[in-house]
Amino acid sequence: MRVADYMTAEVMTLKPDTVLEEALNFFRSKHVRHLPVLDDGRLVGIVTDRDVKRATPSLLDKSVTRERYLAVLAETPLRRIMAEQPLCVAADTDMREAVALMRDQRISGLPVVDGTHLIGILTHSDVLRAFAELLERTKD
Repeated sequence: MRVADYMTAEVMTLKPDTVLEEALNFFRSKHVRHLPVLDDGRLVGIVTDRDVKRATPSLLDKSVTRERYLAVLAETPLRRIMAEQPLCVAADTDMREAVALMRDQRISGLPVVDGTHLIGILTHSDVLRAFAELLERTKD
């Protein structure tokens, strides 16, 4: 089992200067949780929906005004919150190795690259699909 067999090949990406508001809307509308960040076609980071939520002030905090909340969303670029130089795997990486890397590093998404070119992403959902297929094949 290789990563290429289970990765998501059609990857949505953002740019480092994308602001939190745009990223938040993108996560909500596309129903994804991981977005690689590309600069001139080169992978420079990855951002998750959790990263965006952590960087966004809570409106439940009485010291945060709605204006401040909106300003943070409109003015904070992803380059300030993204994980730079994310761990990556190649398409021919064995799934056992990729899953072990995700488990050991406690990450839920791995960009799949060919050199510096992004060709896919492997997420927990992809791993679960691979596991379900494996279970189906071993079914009595």
